Amino acid sequence: MNTELFIARRIIGKKKGRKSFSGSIVAIATFGIALGLTVMIVAVAIITGFKKEISGKVTGFGAHIQILNLDSNLSFETKPIPANLESLDRVRKLEGVSNVQPFALKAGIIKTGEEIHGAVLKGVDSQYDWSFIEKHMTGGETFKVNDSLRTNMVVLSLHTANLLNLGVGDKFTMYFIQEPPRARTFTIQGIYNTSLEEFDRLFIYSDVKQVQRLNDWSEEEVSGHIEHVKTAYEGIKLKEKEKVVISLA
Repeated sequence: MNTELFIARRIIGKKKGRKSFSGSIVAIATFGIALGLTVMIVAVAIITGFKKEISGKVTGFGAHIQILNLDSNLSFETKPIPANLESLDRVRKLEGVSNVQPFALKAGIIKTGEEIHGAVLKGVDSQYDWSFIEKHMTGGETFKVNDSLRTNMVVLSLHTANLLNLGVGDKFTMYFIQEPPRARTFTIQGIYNTSLEEFDRLFIYSDVKQVQRLNDWSEEEVSGHIEHVKTAYEGIKLKEKEKVVISLA
């Protein structure tokens, strides 16, 4: 005889056509367990989705991997590295790498009327993948970077636009504290909103040549290179004893 089955039937079985008292208790307990498991599954699904969404936005602003000058020390006043590193061709051929593109950074201050806001110009070139920003555009569009002509068009966040009372087509002046001090006037081509306020209020996308000129760099100098991989932290395989120096985004 199956002892476990016998005990279970005695607990949840009927007596003389009526449900036993223990049977009602078991039914309530079963419902409670099922409800608890449902809540746990929903909670885990929400947390996992939230984590994936946040990770996607963070890597969208930066990248899975950034190649930077070690002397930059994560500052927005970066020291340049060559735009055409010899190792980039090898990096592009690594399994899992979807794209490699240069960028340049320059911190400054925007002043419009009574409002002042600190921000960072993120200069990009014609190779830049706008798919992440385009997915979060709320107005206007992204600008096209010409390899020869410098454009003053920029894309900034909805948070910054609201703070400075600006819209698509408006102009603003950005000041850069250096020797000698410099100022540039930009025109808003598009506005994005990712809901990551820390990043939204910080970055303004511009032509990389604007940043190179402000930093007195040549066309062959940039702040670094960003690399996107198809699956974060997976797919890149290095040979034994092969060395790379990277800074995670």
